[in-house]
Amino acid sequence: MMEQSTQETFATRLKVLLRQSGLNQSTLAKKSGVDRTRINRLANGKSEPRTDEIEWLAAALGVDSATLVDGIDFVGEPPGREEEMAKVATRILEVMRERDEALLRVAALEKSLVAIQKQFASQLDTVYATLHQEKEEHANEVTALTQAHEQEKEQLRVASQKHEQQWERRLGQIQETASRREANLQMTVANNELVHADLMSQLQYQKNRSVQLESAVAAASGTALVSVLGRLVTSVSTLTAL
Repeated sequence: MMEQSTQETFATRLKVLLRQSGLNQSTLAKKSGVDRTRINRLANGKSEPRTDEIEWLAAALGVDSATLVDGIDFVGEPPGREEEMAKVATRILEVMRERDEALLRVAALEKSLVAIQKQFASQLDTVYATLHQEKEEHANEVTALTQAHEQEKEQLRVASQKHEQQWERRLGQIQETASRREANLQMTVANNELVHADLMSQLQYQKNRSVQLESAVAAASGTALVSVLGRLVTSVSTLTAL
């Protein structure tokens, strides 16, 4: 009969503090970490609180543990305190071990990240250096090709100009030779015409002379004159053949 009264008294105290704090059971469960079903059983007097639950509930309600349990006679020490503390200690150790392992993993990851960053930076520097070198080589190659192209253009220009000058000189020589030949031919033709005119003049003279001789022969007589006339005729024939 005493045990039932204790639970009801704690349940009544819990309900009063819930109303004073303005909290409901769900909110109290979230703030205290005590399960919602467990709080319902405590508020309805169906269970007796453990010592750790008293501390958690008091903290969530904003009061001290004494306020929550003052004047309440429990059947005995709230059960599970030592077992719960052992579980909490074990959990704390597990959490600390997990934390240490996590810190070791983080340290290893940080070390690996630093190594990767250094390697990446080194590779990046190498890539940049290679690109810079290739860029310079490409620029030098372009410059060399441009210079070679300009030199070839200049050589072609000089060769073309020289070839053009040679052809101009050759054409001038040919024209000069042709002019000289034409002048020589004209001079030759003129000389031949003069020679021909002179020969024609001589021929005409000889014809006239022959006519005169023939007249003289016709008027003369005798064998000697006939003989002379024959020689003259022969001379005229020879000149005519020339």
